[in-house]
Amino acid sequence: MIQYLINVADSTVIIFLLGYINFIMPSLTPRSVQFGVRIPPERIADRSYLSIRKRFRAHVVATSGIVLVSSLIVSIITGSAGFSTLFILVEILTMWLVYLDARKLLRRVKISEKWTEGYIQKIPAVLTPERPATVRILLYFVMPLTVIAFTTIIAMREYPYLHAILPVKFSGADPVAFAHKTVQLVLMPVYSQLIFLGIYSILVFALCRVKVVPEYPDLNRSLEVQRHYRLGVIFALSVLLTMVEVDIMLSGMAEWQIVPGIFTEFSVVPSVVGLILVVAIVSRMRYRFPGQMNVESAAPRRVMNRDDDSFWKAGMIYYNRDDPSVIVPKRFGIGYTVNYGNPFIKIAILILMASLAWLVLGPVV
Repeated sequence: MIQYLINVADSTVIIFLLGYINFIMPSLTPRSVQFGVRIPPERIADRSYLSIRKRFRAHVVATSGIVLVSSLIVSIITGSAGFSTLFILVEILTMWLVYLDARKLLRRVKISEKWTEGYIQKIPAVLTPERPATVRILLYFVMPLTVIAFTTIIAMREYPYLHAILPVKFSGADPVAFAHKTVQLVLMPVYSQLIFLGIYSILVFALCRVKVVPEYPDLNRSLEVQRHYRLGVIFALSVLLTMVEVDIMLSGMAEWQIVPGIFTEFSVVPSVVGLILVVAIVSRMRYRFPGQMNVESAAPRRVMNRDDDSFWKAGMIYYNRDDPSVIVPKRFGIGYTVNYGNPFIKIAILILMASLAWLVLGPVV
């Protein structure tokens, strides 16, 4: 009964937090970019725009409330919290649909009322900055490589003493699935670590070769800021990768029965810590090296750099085949995003999807 109440409370809190985050989302994003739509400064106080924000929040409260009450009713009737994951997924889907509906309405108002009249759209000039120091970048590989080497040593040292049947899946501290011991099975965590290291290497290669947009009138200042920023991003990703490698090592040690199976439940803690550190590092860099706004004055008309709503799918994904840049400044928030219309990014996504498929289907095969 206690475990049942804990599970119900957990799902209720998650559904409530999802609804709350979506409710305050318009306040978390700049008023110049709402629901992924650029709003000119002179239109921020428009009644039509404010009514769409109010409608969005009303829909969030209504749909979140319905999902929350439905989840509680089903849990009481069935006496189980087994459907909680389904209701959480329903909550995420409904919140996404509410967001898309608000975005659609705002774009319709923007077009009908000609909010972009007087603006011109262009892609800013890009340039190739000096590549960051190779030695410094190679040092960023030391942390994840150390974890991989440590995992490999443990696996090879323990292999002769492992049982013929090994646990491969846990529910809490209890194993629920087993497999015969093989070299491939024991080294699976190391293979997974190497795949993530390969993905990190691709990202580092892209960041070192990417063309950038000058963010300051002083060209040398722009190049210096971009160099420091890219080095900081590479370091932040190295920290995150190291934490992910530690996660995989802990899961592997649980499968090798070196640590209790309960460690698989907490193996995500290092990754969460890594994400927090990444946000802190990138936020500090963005505070030290603030960029310019995307919309800038240019007589006789104003210019929007990469800011046409049609380039931003769902308001968040930048897709522009005519833009040669791989990485571009975000419309809002911290740092940069990638241009999914660039062939290099498409290839990287295919490699990532193939790697994830291998990780998921490899043990089954």
